[in-house]
Amino acid sequence: GFRIREEKEIKSTIESIGFPVVIKPLDGNHGRGATVGIETLEDAVTAFYVAQSQSRSKWVMVEKMLVGGDYRALCVDNKLVAVAERTPAHVVGALWSEVDGADGLPRPRLAETGLVVAPFWLDIPRMGRLRVTASGDVLARCDVDRPGDRTTLELKVGERPQPEGDYVLPAGRFEATVTFRLATLDVPLHADAPEAVRAAVARCALTALTYRPDTATLTNNGASMHCPLSMDAWTATATRLPPALGLPRGEESSGGDGPAFDALDVVRTSLERWLHGAPGYASGTLVQGGVRHAVEDEYLMTGAAALLGLADYLEARAARDAAGARAWLAAHARPVGAASSRAPTAPA
Repeated sequence: GFRIREEKEIKSTIESIGFPVVIKPLDGNHGRGATVGIETLEDAVTAFYVAQSQSRSKWVMVEKMLVGGDYRALCVDNKLVAVAERTPAHVVGALWSEVDGADGLPRPRLAETGLVVAPFWLDIPRMGRLRVTASGDVLARCDVDRPGDRTTLELKVGERPQPEGDYVLPAGRFEATVTFRLATLDVPLHADAPEAVRAAVARCALTALTYRPDTATLTNNGASMHCPLSMDAWTATATRLPPALGLPRGEESSGGDGPAFDALDVVRTSLERWLHGAPGYASGTLVQGGVRHAVEDEYLMTGAAALLGLADYLEARAARDAAGARAWLAAHARPVGAASSRAPTAPA
């Protein structure tokens, strides 16, 4: 990496190593002030000042980003004795909402991010998956404790989320039953799919989804940040997952088990937020262009990538419900047309 202290040094430094880069304070710790996955000069300038604000010396490091696993090595007496891959658990589920949208599908509530309803999945890398079901007055929330390099899971019994982000526990008695079951997710693949592909899908199908509750704080670090790069990359996975992610194959929904979680709804809500002006990479309740948006951590990256994701969504939706796909497109025809007109065209 390279050590810099002035904004004017950013461009030449990045030209010498190439994108993507990581920018962080020279004398920082615990990930404070660090930004990863930087792909543009504009983002690099922003990251430079973020890093400098966390540096006592005001020196900033610019490093080439190497995409891959996150490992912690232990050396004793100048000898490597152990290496651990840092892979915290992840929660995947349907975001909780106070009211349904006009089409009957849930919308994220403008409260603390990261709330989910049961059933949801707890994915523990290399260990397996737990499917969590619940009955009673219970919500779950997942977040990242960066200093502890861990993911936290809270079960909130009887608590009422408030718009400003805290909770109220009314007077009275509240009960819930929560069940954790070992489960597998059956993702259909072609009969001739290579074994390496099957292994990759088995490991990453759930965590490839663009936004998950445990990334709600947008911490951008190894303890939380999945990195599906851009929308056209993660929609290729999301649109091929089984419709009812809340239910392992062969199970029937029961009254106390809650709704099934459909990965296609993840794609739909991301597209709707982007089409109506929400940021393509953000988290929480944000105001952009004078409009208030409830967003979760997402990677849309570029308009072209989002349009490719739109095509994936319409193709998958039409395969299930052609009339529903046409109705959705008609309802969003104006912003879809505007987005299409902004997309770059290939040279003749």
